[in-house]
Amino acid sequence: MKYLIFPSKQQWQRWVAPSKFTAVGTCIGTIGVVFTMVAYLSGSETAGQHVAKSDFDNAHKRLERFNAEKDRFETLISSVHQRVRSVAAEQQDLQRQMDAVNRQIDVARTNMINTREEIREINKRSKWYLEDVNIKYELIQMDSHTLFELGEKLKMIKKRQTELEGE
Repeated sequence: MKYLIFPSKQQWQRWVAPSKFTAVGTCIGTIGVVFTMVAYLSGSETAGQHVAKSDFDNAHKRLERFNAEKDRFETLISSVHQRVRSVAAEQQDLQRQMDAVNRQIDVARTNMINTREEIREINKRSKWYLEDVNIKYELIQMDSHTLFELGEKLKMIKKRQTELEGE
């Protein structure tokens, strides 16, 4: 009986208080470890496991809400990208229209300049063809009127483009 785990009464009385407290603490700790192992192996849910499961469930719910918000955000981003592409397409279309109007204005200017030069030539050659000069003058007025209409169209296109850029 020399190798017993527990001290004899005589050994116990010789120990100082810190050693006694250590022995008692070791016994209580061993009993706690045994109870913990029994509870763990028995499969019953302890309070700690219940709290952990509750925390897991709460985290899972938060993750589901986060994923729903992420999906909603991605949908919003997608609709914004579609709108941006739509506005860009409209802007390109307006730019093409504005380029076409500018080409028409250039043609009208060229025609007007050519007409003016022709009138000057006619005046140099003969002052007797006044009737022909009047006809050319009317052509200039028509080209001016056409140029004015094209200028108005250009203003409308620029106004629409400014509105689209503001959106």
